[in-house]
Amino acid sequence: MMVGAGRAAESLHLPAAAMTAQVTTSVIADRNLERAREVARNYGVEQAVAGAEEGKAFADAAILALPHHLHARVTRELLEAGLHVLVEKPLALTAAECAELGTIASERRLVLEVGMVRRRFPALRFVKRALERELLGEIRRVTLEEGMPFAWEVTSDFTFRRETGGGVLADSGIHVLDLLAWWFGELEPVAYFDDDMGGVEAEVQFTLRLPSGAPVEVELSRTRELRNSIIIEGERGSLEAGLAFGGALRLDIGKAPLLIGQAQPHASEAAGDYQNVRELFIEQLENFRDSIWGTSSPLVDASEAMVAVGLLERLRAMREPLELPWVTANTTRAA
Repeated sequence: MMVGAGRAAESLHLPAAAMTAQVTTSVIADRNLERAREVARNYGVEQAVAGAEEGKAFADAAILALPHHLHARVTRELLEAGLHVLVEKPLALTAAECAELGTIASERRLVLEVGMVRRRFPALRFVKRALERELLGEIRRVTLEEGMPFAWEVTSDFTFRRETGGGVLADSGIHVLDLLAWWFGELEPVAYFDDDMGGVEAEVQFTLRLPSGAPVEVELSRTRELRNSIIIEGERGSLEAGLAFGGALRLDIGKAPLLIGQAQPHASEAAGDYQNVRELFIEQLENFRDSIWGTSSPLVDASEAMVAVGLLERLRAMREPLELPWVTANTTRAA
């Protein structure tokens, strides 16, 4: 069952399901029933219903791609109904909810996988291997920038509303937090700044600290084109990796830098160039299928997803206003 008929479902999950062996989409569920019916027709899916409650009778597993604030509640309902669930990031908006969902899945012996697809990007996998092998020696400083004018082809306004979990931190930022935790392990939040004045944040800056004391400085934007890469500086050299699928790698150790791969414009994914990323959604769905069969295990389960969500909560708890040149000293944040 496909729960949610928005752009992620239409452009990524459903094409992946259509190209994955021994996976059949039996029903599409969306509160906008006309939208669900239209997408179902486009993908040859027989059933379209107005919600997951109606659709669960037609399936034994579900892919959930709904607004962020619905992830925890609907995932819980599906697990309690006995369905395996692959849920888009973030798993939930609190670490406590992530832990609860993980417990339910474990008790019922169900697969709960979280769609952190960037862990499958080739350049970002290389970063993981390089750090595991300590190619750079002791890490001294990390800087990460990700930003572009927002260009995702939305079918609803949830990503621009606070009450639905919108904003750059819970959207693309949760990918960044997950990658940092995956690469470096324990991270300590130091400071967090954003431009939220009553709506949702579009500009974010925050600092984390590695156990060694080395700083991890992050900048996110929905309005500006930034560097869109991570730079890791160590005692032996440095590594820069593009954050997009197909991003370039530059490894500087010794006298001659090594350039691996070819960078692609970061905005291409948001603008609708899904073909390469789709291959990774097939890989993700194959992993979900094999985990249900017991021949594999989820790449990201509830316990791992909880780490990034916990960091998100801790950062927001220390929120300070981002300095903006056009905001005067008398400007106050809306209630």
